[in-house]
Amino acid sequence: FDISALANLSDDQYDCLKPVQWPVTVASPQGTARMFTDQRFYTPSGKARLIAVTPRPPENPVTAEYPLVLNTGRVRDQWHTMTRTSRSARLNNHIAEPIVQIHPQDASQYQLENGAIARLDSRWGNMLARVVVTDEQRPGSLFVPMHWNDFLAAKGRVNALVNPVVDRISGQPESKHTPVKIAPKPFTWYGFLLTRTPKTPDDAAYWVKTKGQGFYRYELAGEKAIENPAEVAQNLMKGDGDWLEFSDAEKKRYRAARLENNQLTSVLFVEPTPNLPDRTWLGQLFAEVEISDEQRKNILAGKPGSGVADCGPIVCACFGVGENTLKEAIKNGDAQTVEQIGAVLKAGTNCGSCIPELQSIISALKK
Repeated sequence: FDISALANLSDDQYDCLKPVQWPVTVASPQGTARMFTDQRFYTPSGKARLIAVTPRPPENPVTAEYPLVLNTGRVRDQWHTMTRTSRSARLNNHIAEPIVQIHPQDASQYQLENGAIARLDSRWGNMLARVVVTDEQRPGSLFVPMHWNDFLAAKGRVNALVNPVVDRISGQPESKHTPVKIAPKPFTWYGFLLTRTPKTPDDAAYWVKTKGQGFYRYELAGEKAIENPAEVAQNLMKGDGDWLEFSDAEKKRYRAARLENNQLTSVLFVEPTPNLPDRTWLGQLFAEVEISDEQRKNILAGKPGSGVADCGPIVCACFGVGENTLKEAIKNGDAQTVEQIGAVLKAGTNCGSCIPELQSIISALKK
């Protein structure tokens, strides 16, 4: 990875730098389109070095205390620690917070419900993640994405758990096998905040920040009861204009929204369980130049009224196609294959990364 020709760039030159393929050396300042065309490796002899190794089991086996294997990796729409991809509202539509995928058998054993929050512990640390129960994960193993960091989530950093073991020759970390345990992480309340301006949710022990189209999304949960939710909402959603509010003190449910110049500026939902409305439709309202009377009526319901389509959670980020839209097309017979879905809705016809999920939805509906 030699980019020595770029070592002395000024800030202005760096800001204007166009994409270039490394190595970028003094001898090849325009970059290198294809490596090894001279048929030499980067060794003194120019020949490849093959190192014989003896296969060995993971350094840290599972135990009675830590009985599950943690695997880490990336999800389809994010990259590394999201320093760039988290700025894209389109890419954030798919998976908006740290998740832990777990097989139904293990979820039942450890009393974990889909959509709840779990705490994962290893000998080296702990984290919090949203539970995704799926038979695509094999029993005894968990998968957690690597992307979230302390700037985007509270306790959402999987590297806090990963064992500090590296391969003795290559230095490759053993990030695919860390013994862990998992348990439900109960909270007194759960909620979400959508707002045009970034906030600091001090009352939340669990929070995740995501950039949407014209707004910021915060997934929230707290250990201490909110004694005066209206006061908390007013502090989080300061401004002028119209104030919409719903409160049920007995069921500990609270919802509020603020509109300025007939545009939605913020909305807060708080419930005693994680079973909250999908955020997709509410997020789409932030792109509206003017909120209609019908939309205003349904904001605190968290979903459009009857006769208005709700696309549901986004599956195809390229064309903004939601799960509900896909299921409707499949049930109606308009699309029975991935190819037909592409012809009708365009989903899966651009980058193609959503195709496995499209196939899963088709298979689930045909069962």
